[in-house]
Formats: sequence, C-alpha cells, structure tokens
Amino acid sequence: MKRFKTVYLYRDSDFPERGWIHPCFLCLAPTGNLVHYKTEERTEYSKKKINNSNNLTSFTNIKNLLVPKKVRYEYIVYMCRCCNKKIPTTPELKLKFTSRCERYIRSIHR
Repeated sequence: MKRFKTVYLYRDSDFPERGWIHPCFLCLAPTGNLVHYKTEERTEYSKKKINNSNNLTSFTNIKNLLVPKKVRYEYIVYMCRCCNKKIPTTPELKLKFTSRCERYIRSIHR
C-alpha cells in the first residue's frame, strides 16, 4: 500500500511553524504563496515483530523484520511571486533554488 506525504520547504524564521505565512525560500520576504517543487517515490523500511512459535512468553522467538513500504513525497516550497517569476528566466537563480531545495530534502531523509 502506498502512502502519501506532503513536505513543506521553508526557511527558519520567527513565524509560527504551523502558520500559513513563511519566508520566501530565496529572498526571505514573508509570503503565503506555495509552489510545487517535485514529487518522488521512496522506499522506507519499518520494523515489524514476528513470532516464530506459539510461545508468547519467550522473547527469543520474537524477531524484528524490516518491511519495505513505498512512500510518495510531494515537496512544496514557500516562494514569493517575484522570485517565482524570476526563476524561469534567470539560470543562476534557478540553479541556486534547485541546490537549496535538494540540500533541504537530503537533510530531511538522512
């Protein structure tokens, strides 16, 4: 069974974490504008306990098994409208934006 997770990418600030306004990912201007960055599928492993026999009191018969699960991540970035318009026309800004987003995503999935 696939699971879906939405991850919001934003910079640290004094704004409330669960609020709808965060700083722009590039210029730090306060914004509520959200931009879809990318969607990707990852495999995550979770532990599942399995009994080898009917004897439930013996802890030696319980083993941890890693079970793979497919998780689909959708990454959404807080970005002001000005930076959102500049990214397609400025290659340097697009490279800066992409590298920041990828670095942020790598730090999440360590």
